[in-house]
Amino acid sequence: MILGGGILVFVVLTILPAMQSSAELDMEIKKIKISMDEQKILNPVYNNLLKKTKFKKTKGIAASKKKKLAQGDTRKIIQRLNNIAKNSNITLVDVTPDVDTLIGGSGHLLINIVAKGEFINLHEFLFQLCELPFLEFIEQIKITSVRKTKEFRLKVWMAQE
Repeated sequence: MILGGGILVFVVLTILPAMQSSAELDMEIKKIKISMDEQKILNPVYNNLLKKTKFKKTKGIAASKKKKLAQGDTRKIIQRLNNIAKNSNITLVDVTPDVDTLIGGSGHLLINIVAKGEFINLHEFLFQLCELPFLEFIEQIKITSVRKTKEFRLKVWMAQE
């Protein structure tokens, strides 16, 4: 009886906790295996994104002298923005100068830009936009997902005579 009780105490105190910790370790091993399988599946996608995000070395923004636009040069701005968008593989949907700032004589012109394209191409678009000699600042950039592409909404201020 004492021997049976000793064996029972031994089983309860040593073997059962070892079995429970073994079961917990088995669960952790399963979670790690699932995580490894997910990483094996997602690795090609990750490598593809890395390839897309490797930018060409940019020359930086040239510190050109700031110029002001003449009153009638709004068409030239739109043409320059179209060229920048074309070079950046972005499609301009709408370029609208703000009428109040156009007429107001404040010395600044607000332009609302709506464009579509891949997010990766926005980097090049912004760099070329910042090289414009009459750009004062970019007030706002909104990025929204539209199906497979992104839509970019920018508020850009230009210096104007």
